[in-house]
Amino acid sequence: LVEDDPKHPHAGACHRTLATAHHAAGNLERAALHADRCLEAHASIRGADYAVALHVRALAYLEEGSLKVAMPLLEEAAAIFETLPEHHYALGAVLSTMAEICLETGDSETALALYQRVLADVEATAPESEQHASLMNAVTGQAFLGLGSAYAQRDERDKAKDYLARAVEFFEAAHGLGHPELHAMVEQIAAIYRAIGEEEAALAVEMEKGALELNEVDDLDEDDDLDRPLDD
Repeated sequence: LVEDDPKHPHAGACHRTLATAHHAAGNLERAALHADRCLEAHASIRGADYAVALHVRALAYLEEGSLKVAMPLLEEAAAIFETLPEHHYALGAVLSTMAEICLETGDSETALALYQRVLADVEATAPESEQHASLMNAVTGQAFLGLGSAYAQRDERDKAKDYLARAVEFFEAAHGLGHPELHAMVEQIAAIYRAIGEEEAALAVEMEKGALELNEVDDLDEDDDLDRPLDD
């Protein structure tokens, strides 16, 4: 549809959706292409779709290692989302990406401030549904993980450990036991623990992950038993 009619009124929204989907699938070139087309379509109306496309385009630049190019796009996206209270989840995602860049460049102070902004926004927002609550838990977990990383970078181990422990709790609440996202975050948290010399804490988190995986296997075995015909 949008290829045949680039000026279609829904062209921008379609390109935004395609950009997000391609990025999630790891197709960075296609994600960047559709993000650029969305930006062109919404150049005169810089709303939520435009801001999402800015974020996706920035993420593509980050994958290329172009941190300095990505940051202005993220700042523009954040400024747009700040005027759209209903898009606080998207604002949190943009601020978290900005904070990750700051950590990458060694600016832990700015990263801490950005993650605290994310938490303040979440605390001021009442969840509208179960799905919304899960999204908020995921954003909070990501912010706590970021704060843990920032304090680890500053060698403030007690604060790092506190935030990392809280990150696990919120990721569990957001995704549920056994979810791949939870496993991925547990691996990140264990790596940070090791980076600050907390091998015991890293092992404890990994053991929890192993227990979750064992529970999944047990559940699958139980399902197999239910499907297996009974002997006469």
